[in-house]
Amino acid sequence: MGTDINEVKKALRKEMKRRRNSIDNASRLEKSQKIIQRLISLSDFSHAANIFSYVSYRSEVDTWQFLKLCLDRGKRVYVPRVLDKENMGFFQITSLDQLEQGGMDIWEPTAACPPYCHEKTSGQNMMIIPGLAFDDQGKRLGYGGGYYDRYLHTFGPCLKIGLAFECQIVPAVPCGRTDIKVDGIVTENAYIKMGG
Repeated sequence: MGTDINEVKKALRKEMKRRRNSIDNASRLEKSQKIIQRLISLSDFSHAANIFSYVSYRSEVDTWQFLKLCLDRGKRVYVPRVLDKENMGFFQITSLDQLEQGGMDIWEPTAACPPYCHEKTSGQNMMIIPGLAFDDQGKRLGYGGGYYDRYLHTFGPCLKIGLAFECQIVPAVPCGRTDIKVDGIVTENAYIKMGG
């Protein structure tokens, strides 16, 4: 069973990368702007004191504008950095200048940025999660490293929002026991809220 689901995921990852990479740069920027506008219009965003967000890479939904907007609005902003082959951590940034290109050219917080500490942080948490595919049940296909699934298993309460282009929404994402679902998905056309 495990091998079967892994093979299905592998094939779907290849197809979803092809779909996402086929969006031209102008369309990707336009769609990303619509997604971010829809995201920041959510009441859940208004109420969130702490925003945890990936820094977009290659053909992902562009989050640079979103990160700047969060900082401008006084949100506490945390972005991930890979710590080793199994784990990542989130670190607070107060400026986009605190990002640098790390492994595989992915932008990460510098070593000087303080790590997230839930004991010292109050308020509601919203986590913006990347993915290659999502379905309307909140199931997510990541990149295969398992970083977000492992992190979220011990993170605590937070609203988990996936950002995706419409072409990344599929009828069903294969899901294993350890795969974490999102609470909502924002695309250029809609906000898909799980359970409502």
